[in-house]
Amino acid sequence: MSEDPIRRGVRWKLFLEEEGGVNDMLAEIRQTYLERIAAADPGDTGRLQVLAMAHRVSREFEAMIRDIVTAGEVATAARDYTDKMEKLSAAAKRRM
Repeated sequence: MSEDPIRRGVRWKLFLEEEGGVNDMLAEIRQTYLERIAAADPGDTGRLQVLAMAHRVSREFEAMIRDIVTAGEVATAARDYTDKMEKLSAAAKRRM
């Protein structure tokens, strides 16, 4: 993706962690799927499979968002380290 990973990560982190945000919505969706699984007839394997798959997809979606946030945090740390190294004097760099 050509978009800046730092900005993207910060934006998704805000969406994820805000009250009533993506994290809360995904938790509610997963809870709903689990309740439907619990209420389903044990013999209705097709419905159980569909609900289990939907639950799994919601977890994968959350993992994708967390990967975006983590990529932004890693890019931030790399940028900060690069900035720090550029500020070192030439003599300090030779000692490293």
